[in-house]
Amino acid sequence: LSPKVKFALLLHDIGKAYTPRDILPAHHGHDSRGVGIIENICRRLPVPNEFKKIAVSGCKNHMKMRLLPQMRDGKKLDFVSDISANFKDESMLRDIVEICRCDMLGRAKDTPKEEIDDFDKAVALCKDIFEKAKDIHATDMPKFKELPKNSEFSAQYRNFRIKSIFER
Repeated sequence: LSPKVKFALLLHDIGKAYTPRDILPAHHGHDSRGVGIIENICRRLPVPNEFKKIAVSGCKNHMKMRLLPQMRDGKKLDFVSDISANFKDESMLRDIVEICRCDMLGRAKDTPKEEIDDFDKAVALCKDIFEKAKDIHATDMPKFKELPKNSEFSAQYRNFRIKSIFER
């Protein structure tokens, strides 16, 4: 594993340390709680921006990868966009996948084969969405030149991507 993935793995569950006592032993929300903690650590220490970016995204998203097949199409698109810097960084996507894989396999108990198979299917879906979305551009939209470039434009572009990827 790369040093930045190792750094992210070290911190991906840090939000568990701040779990409210009344919900223990569960750690619901530890992923979102951990983001601010990681940002504070990276602010205080000389952490390269690339390490911070992977650590924050890994923490925020490590619980979502296995849920990808059950998500609505728009959520799938948003998730893959988030873990790939808006479909521009395939290495970031690979790093987040590795963080999620290590999290799944790093538990005290053996990981059932079905869970590994489900994870691999989610990763394949993730990569498929990435491959399709990275080649879809706003200029591909019908009547692109006539579309108003206002606050609604990004929503229209998102809907165009969803239809292009999932309604083939």
